[in-house]
Amino acid sequence: MWSVRPAGCFFGNPAWTARGGEWMPWETAWWGFDPPETTTQQPPADGFQHFPNAGVTVMRRGRDYLVVTNGIVGTNGYGNHKHNDLLGFEYHVDAVALLVDPGSYLYTSNPELRNAFRSTRSHNTLSIDGEEQNELIPDQLFRLFEKAAPEHLEICRQSEGLTYRGRHRGYTRLPQPIVHERMFTWSWRDDSLTIADVLYGEGAHRIRWHFHFAPGVEVLLAPDGSVQARGGNVTLGLATPAGLQATVCDAWYSPSYGVRSACRALEFEIEAAIPGRAEYLWRLTPSTDRQSTR
Repeated sequence: MWSVRPAGCFFGNPAWTARGGEWMPWETAWWGFDPPETTTQQPPADGFQHFPNAGVTVMRRGRDYLVVTNGIVGTNGYGNHKHNDLLGFEYHVDAVALLVDPGSYLYTSNPELRNAFRSTRSHNTLSIDGEEQNELIPDQLFRLFEKAAPEHLEICRQSEGLTYRGRHRGYTRLPQPIVHERMFTWSWRDDSLTIADVLYGEGAHRIRWHFHFAPGVEVLLAPDGSVQARGGNVTLGLATPAGLQATVCDAWYSPSYGVRSACRALEFEIEAAIPGRAEYLWRLTPSTDRQSTR
């Protein structure tokens, strides 16, 4: 989770504080700042920005937004604020937050929740055999040990959309190693987002996917396995790979330190033998009565 609200107050930058949102008064007061005056700002341009050293790729089109994370632990290998969020993402449609990063919530006052919020299983990515992407030792609350070696493989803009492809090697520590590669393809023809997970390796593994929804988003799992999520004026259809066991569960979202709100998450699992290469495709298709124009 990143927040530029207090930084915008500190540096007097209205371009940052204009995006403060509903938690701006609380968060700025927590940091000792007076809430800034309300300002207006032109919407950002369509396209993408890639920040390779931070491991962040931001894509926008109108009021739609996608951010992908795939970065090293940082801080000279300590990773004191890093989460196991490799190849995770946030996705907003028509300015409605649908899939979100869970946030941080607390530090030393609750070690169990500190570790839960920064673990692989709480982010919009996949885990294998219960392993963390980077080594997480429970009693070292401000340390992650770099194991994943994330890489950016492809970042491009075509006339009809945007693509990001990356990988990491966090699961090569398993007795039967696995490399995870994920590609995001955002099509502007139909507004769909396709996520392709490719696993390279051998052996039988328990694979688990997590999709973390924003507070207020209703998640519907039909008996036939179809999935819909509804938030605001947006309905999101999720086409899933065959053969997965799906569960809707309770989760938490933290918009700022010390604050958490109840939300819902979708989890999918499968026990699968990897025959050298296995691919799982997800397709997210939104529909909305948009108030904005393209």
